[in-house]
Amino acid sequence: MFSKGYLKATASSFLGGVASSGLFIFLNYVTLGAPIVKIGYYAGEVAGLPGSILLIFSILLTGLYCIIGSVIGTYTGKLIHGS
Repeated sequence: MFSKGYLKATASSFLGGVASSGLFIFLNYVTLGAPIVKIGYYAGEVAGLPGSILLIFSILLTGLYCIIGSVIGTYTGKLIHGS
Protein backbone atom coordinates (compact mmCIF):
# COMPACT_ATOMS: atom_id res chain seq x y z
CA MET A 1 0.00 0.00 0.00
CA PHE A 2 2.74 2.50 0.86
CA SER A 3 4.80 3.05 -2.25
CA LYS A 4 7.30 5.87 -2.74
CA GLY A 5 4.50 8.21 -3.73
CA TYR A 6 2.71 7.66 -0.45
CA LEU A 7 5.85 7.98 1.66
CA LYS A 8 6.95 11.21 -0.02
CA ALA A 9 3.45 12.66 0.22
CA THR A 10 2.99 11.75 3.87
CA ALA A 11 6.42 12.99 4.96
CA SER A 12 6.16 16.30 3.14
CA SER A 13 2.56 16.78 4.21
CA PHE A 14 3.33 16.10 7.87
CA LEU A 15 6.28 18.49 7.86
CA GLY A 16 4.24 21.12 6.05
CA GLY A 17 1.36 20.83 8.50
CA VAL A 18 3.58 20.99 11.56
CA ALA A 19 5.54 23.91 10.12
CA SER A 20 2.41 25.87 9.22
CA SER A 21 0.86 25.31 12.63
CA GLY A 22 4.08 26.29 14.38
CA LEU A 23 4.45 29.33 12.14
CA PHE A 24 0.89 30.40 12.93
CA ILE A 25 1.54 30.22 16.66
CA PHE A 26 4.88 32.01 16.32
CA LEU A 27 3.46 34.84 14.19
CA ASN A 28 0.50 35.16 16.54
CA TYR A 29 2.98 35.50 19.39
CA VAL A 30 5.09 38.11 17.59
CA THR A 31 2.32 40.28 16.18
CA LEU A 32 -0.51 40.08 18.69
CA GLY A 33 1.17 39.18 21.96
CA ALA A 34 0.15 35.52 21.98
CA PRO A 35 -3.61 35.40 22.55
CA ILE A 36 -3.63 31.95 20.91
CA VAL A 37 -0.99 30.71 23.33
CA LYS A 38 -2.92 32.13 26.29
CA ILE A 39 -6.14 30.53 25.09
CA GLY A 40 -4.27 27.24 24.62
CA TYR A 41 -3.02 27.38 28.20
CA TYR A 42 -6.50 28.16 29.52
CA ALA A 43 -8.03 25.34 27.48
CA GLY A 44 -5.35 23.00 28.77
CA GLU A 45 -6.15 23.90 32.34
CA VAL A 46 -9.83 23.22 31.73
CA ALA A 47 -8.97 19.86 30.15
CA GLY A 48 -6.64 18.98 33.02
CA LEU A 49 -3.45 19.13 30.93
CA PRO A 50 -0.58 21.56 31.00
CA GLY A 51 -1.04 24.21 28.32
CA SER A 52 2.23 23.40 26.58
CA ILE A 53 1.21 19.74 26.21
CA LEU A 54 -2.10 20.81 24.68
CA LEU A 55 -0.36 23.11 22.18
CA ILE A 56 2.12 20.39 21.21
CA PHE A 57 -0.76 17.92 20.85
CA SER A 58 -2.64 20.34 18.60
CA ILE A 59 0.43 20.83 16.38
CA LEU A 60 0.92 17.07 16.05
CA LEU A 61 -2.79 16.60 15.38
CA THR A 62 -2.52 19.09 12.53
CA GLY A 63 0.31 16.99 11.09
CA LEU A 64 -1.81 13.85 11.44
CA TYR A 65 -4.72 15.44 9.59
CA CYS A 66 -2.33 16.47 6.82
CA ILE A 67 -1.07 12.88 6.56
CA ILE A 68 -4.63 11.56 6.27
CA GLY A 69 -5.41 14.12 3.58
CA SER A 70 -2.28 13.33 1.61
CA VAL A 71 -2.93 9.58 1.68
CA ILE A 72 -6.49 10.12 0.45
CA GLY A 73 -5.29 12.57 -2.20
CA THR A 74 -2.47 10.31 -3.42
CA TYR A 75 -4.78 7.29 -3.57
CA THR A 76 -7.44 9.26 -5.45
CA GLY A 77 -4.83 10.56 -7.87
CA LYS A 78 -3.60 7.04 -8.54
CA LEU A 79 -7.17 5.87 -9.13
CA ILE A 80 -7.83 8.68 -11.59
CA HIS A 81 -4.54 8.42 -13.46
CA GLY A 82 -4.38 4.63 -13.31
CA SER A 83 -0.81 4.40 -12.02
